Amino acid sequence: SVQKHLAAGREAEALADARALQQLYADMAAFFERDYPAADAVAISRDGERLAAAIPVHLATGDAVGAAQAARAIALACNDCHDPYKPLP
Repeated sequence: SVQKHLAAGREAEALADARALQQLYADMAAFFERDYPAADAVAISRDGERLAAAIPVHLATGDAVGAAQAARAIALACNDCHDPYKPLP
């Protein structure tokens, strides 16, 4: 949804979705640190969290291309974690 909002110029919606993604990735990292230890999943989660956090920064500086690139990188990385960890055994 972040990509769609960015493409349509809906910055407020893109920001809200990016912040929600950032929190989701932080929650996933905590889960994979605490409840289901998996260092690679923690690293993937932290990368996603970093990318989601970059979107508002890019938008605040007028860098719509950078925001779109970060959103795309998130989308491309989804299967990196979903394939091995979803659903959990």
